[in-house]
Amino acid sequence: MQEIGDYSLLFPMLVWTDWEFTGDKKFLRECLPTISAMLDAFAAKWQRPDGLLETVDELWNMVDWPENLRDGYDFPLTRPRVGAGAHNVLNALWYGALTMEERICRVLNLSVGNRSQQVREAFLRAFYHPAQRLFADSESSNHCSLHANLYTACFGLLPDESWDA
Repeated sequence: MQEIGDYSLLFPMLVWTDWEFTGDKKFLRECLPTISAMLDAFAAKWQRPDGLLETVDELWNMVDWPENLRDGYDFPLTRPRVGAGAHNVLNALWYGALTMEERICRVLNLSVGNRSQQVREAFLRAFYHPAQRLFADSESSNHCSLHANLYTACFGLLPDESWDA
């Protein structure tokens, strides 16, 4: 299996980074249909009513490689099929990809939805543990791995009070 969900969801960030370095709106315009189609495909197949992705079992959910560098990430990432339910890293990347699509639309002066807001709210409800001021690996876990908290910081999902944690 070579289809890696994490990598697909990183594509909009790579396009945005290119824009930051080059200011090339033509490239943004060329990539946007692919980004939107990819996000729509993820939503159609794996998005649940609250906006989060769950049981993305047709793609490899990598989190990190090799496996022993996942900081004990508490969600079954078995191949070829991952476990049932929603987990943090893929959903943090989902949120990040949606926000990048929205940023690209704003730069191109295109009407932009706000799909990311629903995902943000659901993400906080599902994964944030206020007592620890950290994010758990999955909805059913109390384990707060490095990976579950790095992407949340990267995409601005951290509540103000959790930065020092």
